[in-house]
Amino acid sequence: MTHRHAQSGLLISIDLEHIGEVSPHARQRAASICQQLLDTFDRLRVSATWGLADPGKSVLARSINARRTTHEIAVVADTAWNADRVVFSRELGRRVEHARGVGIRVSSLFTSQLEIGSYLDLLVKNRIRVVRSEGAANEQWQAHSERYGVWEPPRPLDLTHAQPWWLGGSRSVRRCINRAVEVGETCHFRVDVAQAIDRQLEIRGFEAALRVAAARVSRGEMLSTTLGHQVAQLGFVRNSGPARSILRAA
Repeated sequence: MTHRHAQSGLLISIDLEHIGEVSPHARQRAASICQQLLDTFDRLRVSATWGLADPGKSVLARSINARRTTHEIAVVADTAWNADRVVFSRELGRRVEHARGVGIRVSSLFTSQLEIGSYLDLLVKNRIRVVRSEGAANEQWQAHSERYGVWEPPRPLDLTHAQPWWLGGSRSVRRCINRAVEVGETCHFRVDVAQAIDRQLEIRGFEAALRVAAARVSRGEMLSTTLGHQVAQLGFVRNSGPARSILRAA
């Protein structure tokens, strides 16, 4: 089931999961990009959801949480978690526990390859309400389980590969935003920091796209929020019907 709503929404996903795999110089560059993005988000008053492999052990996660603008931290699932339910349960549970132990509320998961239906009960157990999957084709919010409130956000437009880069992929960005405003849908952008470093991209391309979106937000035409917050604000998490556990042994 898909879901539309009256006011258009702006979502931004920031992928940081591969930063630990690059050189020290690249990690420094990544830290610089992230700080510039955070400064830009504060200036433009837009929010983002940041994907980290183990947020509870990340200095950057705490820096993100300390910002004036409200952001969300998501856990990034490793492909090795697909080995079996025991592995998935252990790895997700450990990272969620680490994060919540330092005051980071986690309700979203980024994943590249995961059979969501096989792990639905474990997502619910760990209070994960949003799963952003690589390769998802849905144009609007899609229910993995409407009854238990687990949702897939709209497929993001990847700004890292948007053309022309120095204009933030202005044509595709404007098309996404205009459609969202016209019909009350959600526009979802994605930035892959590791890919930006690999392609030697500058922050100005991201800023160009963000300024276009922020102008609509400032006029009240779009609502800038995070993945988890939009699910909650739009009433996707439903509590109707008799209580019945779907939890089973990992």
